[in-house]
Amino acid sequence: MISEINLAMLLLNIFLNIGFLVAFIIIVIVKNLRCYTAFFVGLLTFIVSQIILRVPLNSWFGADLSQNSKWGYLVYMVLTAMILEEGGRYVGMKFGLKDNKRLIDGFAFGIGFAMGYNILFSTISHVNNFLTAIEINKLGVKAVIDQANGDVMTLSVIDGLLNTTWYKLLIIGIHDIAWLIIEIALSIIVLHAVRLKSKEGLLFFGIAACLHIFMEGVVIFLNEILKISNYKTEIYILCIALVALIFIILSSKSKKEFIKRNINNNKIR
Repeated sequence: MISEINLAMLLLNIFLNIGFLVAFIIIVIVKNLRCYTAFFVGLLTFIVSQIILRVPLNSWFGADLSQNSKWGYLVYMVLTAMILEEGGRYVGMKFGLKDNKRLIDGFAFGIGFAMGYNILFSTISHVNNFLTAIEINKLGVKAVIDQANGDVMTLSVIDGLLNTTWYKLLIIGIHDIAWLIIEIALSIIVLHAVRLKSKEGLLFFGIAACLHIFMEGVVIFLNEILKISNYKTEIYILCIALVALIFIILSSKSKKEFIKRNINNNKIR
């Protein structure tokens, strides 16, 4: 049987994923921010760079490398992350946003990109886990296992639900929020790369690429090579998310100060 607190955590994870998207849409409508284009361009960029390009590549090459060469897998993952994700962000902003390159557009782009990831890879999984947990409590473990007909994925989900503590389920939900924050920060950095001239723009793109390489590379190194559990690596991801959140806040403040200075200068003139 799945405990009530575990059911509550599974349901909370669903609401955390969907809640941020709903909150963002409400804020955009209430404040009339007019950044819908950036949101949908971010979502489209995710679909092209991840669903159409990276996921098939991972199924063709990534699976074999993860079994045969851990270091090769690490190099492959960080390179595809840098080229497809950050490169995709740059191309999407460069040609999709056109004149819509405000800070809020970078924020909206990051929300669109991250929500595509969260809904496809996290929310659907959370919903499936919750429904399976309800089924276990209703029919019993043996009946649900029999219904699985030996399906490895379903049996893995059942085993995870029966042996995962509530705080580990909560960590999974926090991970989704952390990843959302990181995606927004990376999108704002790439937005600066698009807005600035060649040398400065290249510098910001390099920063985004290096951050993504460092972030994903360390996670794979900890999980695949050192065999540290996913839950322990979440601490590292949360630290990155905290730094990313500080960057987003500072970017927002610097933008407000810039606007205030311009208003004051115009008044003086």
